[in-house]
Amino acid sequence: MINAAFTLSLQQIRKIEMEKIIYDKNSIEFITVGVEYCSLLENASGYSKSEFVRKAVIVLPLLYLKATLLPKDNEEELQGYAEEFVTETEYEMIRSVIASVLAEDDDYLETFHPDMNYSDAPIAAYISEDLADVYQDIKNLAYIYSTRQEEAMRIALADCRRSFYEFWGQKLVNSMGAIHALLAQADIEEDDSREHDENENSSFGYDLTNNSDIEDEIF
Repeated sequence: MINAAFTLSLQQIRKIEMEKIIYDKNSIEFITVGVEYCSLLENASGYSKSEFVRKAVIVLPLLYLKATLLPKDNEEELQGYAEEFVTETEYEMIRSVIASVLAEDDDYLETFHPDMNYSDAPIAAYISEDLADVYQDIKNLAYIYSTRQEEAMRIALADCRRSFYEFWGQKLVNSMGAIHALLAQADIEEDDSREHDENENSSFGYDLTNNSDIEDEIF
């Protein structure tokens, strides 16, 4: 009876520790932002390039921030691996849609690729592949959280956190740099276009939209 009570007590303690991890405020906020990230990619076909870029520059940094705040679990206590739900077909669909939206701006030069150890030149990379790689890990975690199976949720969260530091965190940072460049370029082009329009509406210091300026000078 004493052993049974002691075993139950250990089970209760373990459950409390598990719930502290999977239902931690930072864990829930990470899942929430992760769902927003997945939704952005899944609905990318409905956005123009500029719309997608402007939404991405909001969601991507927030996802990175929330990942850094995830609670660290004792992985030695965990048994098993997180189940993967995202298929190769789904991955390719996400990648191809983003590549289509970004068109000629999908590729960029990466300086943090492992192959850079053997090359002096930057390696070509693709925003669509980076974002699809991140999507795969985030979507798998979101799927598992939706099942409400707490043991699986704990394992999946630990796996996702570890993968952030080892794999997809760098992918996210790389894509943010490339997307920022697109945002900056769009801003410059917008300023140039605005300046061009202003120049077309004026000549030799006169505002051609206001006839009184010219009339006063002539008469």
